This record gives sequence, C-alpha cells and structure tokens, in this order.
Amino acid sequence: MDTKPSGGEVKRRRRRSGERSGRGLTTASSFLQHSGVSKFAPLVMAGAAALYVVASAFWIYHAATMTGGLPRGLSKTDTRYILGTPGDEGASQWVYERGASTMVFNYNDREQAESILCYAKGTNGGACPAFLGVGINTTEDAIWTMMGTPDRQKYYGDTKVIAYSGLGVQFTLERFAVKGIAFIPVSRPDLTVFQAGRLMFP
Repeated sequence: MDTKPSGGEVKRRRRRSGERSGRGLTTASSFLQHSGVSKFAPLVMAGAAALYVVASAFWIYHAATMTGGLPRGLSKTDTRYILGTPGDEGASQWVYERGASTMVFNYNDREQAESILCYAKGTNGGACPAFLGVGINTTEDAIWTMMGTPDRQKYYGDTKVIAYSGLGVQFTLERFAVKGIAFIPVSRPDLTVFQAGRLMFP
C-alpha cells in the first residue's frame, strides 16, 4: 500500500508548520515588547556595562602590580625565598640574572619592592612578561597607539624611557622598540579618556 503523502497533503503540512513558526516568533516579539521587560532592559544593559568596567579595572590593576607572578610590595624575605639570595643582600636594590633577562628589585625603607624592572638581554620577545599587550620588541609607535601620550619621557644616551604614571608602568626603549618593562608606584591615579578607552576596548 502506497503511504506517500499527496502533493496537497504536503502543502497543508508546510502551511501548518509555517503557522506554528510564525506564532513562535510573534510570541517572542510580544515578550520583548512587553512593558515590564522593556522597562528593565536598560537596567540590565547598564548592569552589564558596569560589570565590564569593574572587570577591566581589576584587570588593569592586576597587570600594573604583577610581573611574572611577582607583585610590587613583595618583601625581601619573600623575594629571597622565591628567587634566592642576591649578590649584594644588604643593598636596597637586588639584581637577578635570569637567562634571557635581568630582574631588578628596588626596595623602600620597609624592605618592600617599590618597583620591579625586567630588562631583556637580547631580542627574545618572551624574556619579560608583557603589560596589557605591550612586551619586548613592541614598537614605540604601537605603544602610543595603544596607550596614548606618556606623561614622562627621558633620554639616557641611546636609551629612552617613557612612563605612564596612572598605570604604574614605564618602558625602556632602544631604537624605537621595547627592551625593558618596569612596574612603578602609581603616582597619578587618573587616566585620560583616551587611555581608558584604549585599555577597556582594545
């Protein structure tokens, strides 16, 4: 017995299926247009935006206080435990040679690391941890594009140092490329609108 549906039956089934789909779309549209839902939609969007801002701020703060897992404020005792005893233990500056990089810790009177510098010995891009996407060999033009104008610039012979105090970071440049990254105390907590926009929406 032939159970194949006739052409008319196929058309009727398609018509009913289309009607059900249309009803589903209409129901979803009506739900979104409901006064209660539309009233809370802006609040939901504002909450999501606020959450993104808070997460971005935490990300920036974390990046500005950590270098290779070692935070600013690290005590001499903890530094010694993690990296070993430096050559001049009694000095306020401890230097560690680590293969492709040199790590320099500057301590305050409380024996806490006030700044941490990582300097690449060669061209190895992974010699030092990057800061918000800026790492060893990043060009000076790229830094300006990503972060805007630095608030401090200084030359030391053929080396240039640029600092972003609001972010707590400075970069050592040689021949227009990053050779060193230092994490310094935040001396100006505010960021320019340009810098904040670039960091939050890269």
